[in-house]
Amino acid sequence: MDEESTAVNEAEVTDTSTTESAPVESANQSEQSDAEQPEVIDDGEYASGDDVPKDSEEEESTDSDDEQSEDEEEPQSKGEKRKDQLNTEIRDLVAQRNTLKQQVEQLNSQAYQVPSEQELQDQINPDTGEYYTALEAKLSRMEQQQQLREYTEQVTEAQMTVSSEAQRALQDFPIFDSQSKEYDPEIAAQADAILQQNLVVDQNTGQIIGSRISPYQLYKSYDVARKASQRKAQIQGQKSVEKMMAASAPTTGGRGAERTFSKMSLQEKADYLRKKGQDV
Repeated sequence: MDEESTAVNEAEVTDTSTTESAPVESANQSEQSDAEQPEVIDDGEYASGDDVPKDSEEEESTDSDDEQSEDEEEPQSKGEKRKDQLNTEIRDLVAQRNTLKQQVEQLNSQAYQVPSEQELQDQINPDTGEYYTALEAKLSRMEQQQQLREYTEQVTEAQMTVSSEAQRALQDFPIFDSQSKEYDPEIAAQADAILQQNLVVDQNTGQIIGSRISPYQLYKSYDVARKASQRKAQIQGQKSVEKMMAASAPTTGGRGAERTFSKMSLQEKADYLRKKGQDV
């Protein structure tokens, strides 16, 4: 019994010493950890000699990079602005073309309906003189659909060309623009009438499908003729004015002078008499 009691007491002593040493080690580790942290001054600055945390250094570096990138940004050059403008115009033109194509396609599909395969099989094939077979009907329908798509594309392009040329003519030749101060309604009406006579129209849909003349060249020719006429009229007017001035100028010699002597001024009368050899 004494030996067993002694063994138990030794075990208790060993457990107690182990338990007591754990807080001591934990306290030592805490003190060591606190010692490793840099000292912070009131304003958030670190004491001299202490290392600045890496997080702070990264934030300062990021802010510096942002400021530098903002400084390096420069306003767009004229070339870049023109490029953006062209891209916008192209997008607008594409959108306008797509809208026009949808309208043309709708009108064409109503006026030129492609028959179904079954409807074709009830018709005579002009190439064979017999009713369409199932295969012939299928191929014929596909061919007609393709032709209708191509026709729609042609009509769309034709209308876009006529419209764009007319718009460009209004910008280059203000005499046709009703909103311009230079607008000439008489000449504009004449040019419009000629253009209407030369437009090609699909009688089944009422759509413009082409033009026999270029709208831009038509308007340009009228503008050139008008300017030439104005120059000619100006020259003719100047000649007429010069002629009138010459006719109205008083003569200073000859028989005409004698008839108009009474209407001469004193200086003209003096000059006239001197030429006659009289001392005035």
